[in-house]
Amino acid sequence: MELPPPEELGEWLRATRSKHGVTQTELADRLDVSPSQISRIESRQGGARYETLYRVQQELLTLIDSESTTYVRDVLARKHDFRPPAYELVSVAPNDSVEKAIEQMEDLNISQLPVIDQSGQSVGRLTERYLLEVTDLTTDVRQHMRTPFPEIPADAPATLARDLLDTNEAVLITPGQSELSKPEDNPYVGILTPADFARIERL
Repeated sequence: MELPPPEELGEWLRATRSKHGVTQTELADRLDVSPSQISRIESRQGGARYETLYRVQQELLTLIDSESTTYVRDVLARKHDFRPPAYELVSVAPNDSVEKAIEQMEDLNISQLPVIDQSGQSVGRLTERYLLEVTDLTTDVRQHMRTPFPEIPADAPATLARDLLDTNEAVLITPGQSELSKPEDNPYVGILTPADFARIERL
């Protein structure tokens, strides 16, 4: 989910936390910060970095959705029921050519690709919209990739992934606590797009 504007975040946090019965102490314990830090954010005293504000918001949403019966892994499993294994996680490397990336997109009829380096980490994203601007298809992907897709664990509530997809073309899925550990060169178990949620009748 996209962060509210800075001037609205404190009020949103306080109102949402109170509505769902989440205390400042409970939220602080989950984040390993002091309750006073949560209080400062809610009272708009400033000083918190964007990354901290984002963590606070996402942890609150996780607490709110903790009773959810549908998780990211459930949506991913339904996707794999509908589509063959070739769609589980298609990617390109930073030194692959744009031409190769376009061929993969066309072969599988997909509109985005994560860029994954030799260590197995996501370092960028490619989408059809960005590639329309490329005139030399022999250039490396790294010259045209944008910021990586957001990542979310498989045991997170599905609603969190759906919220992230409001402002992103896709989300990468990392193993949850109950999933077997993945090899170091493949730390992702799949990818989800808005189209995958369209196949789920109810969340």
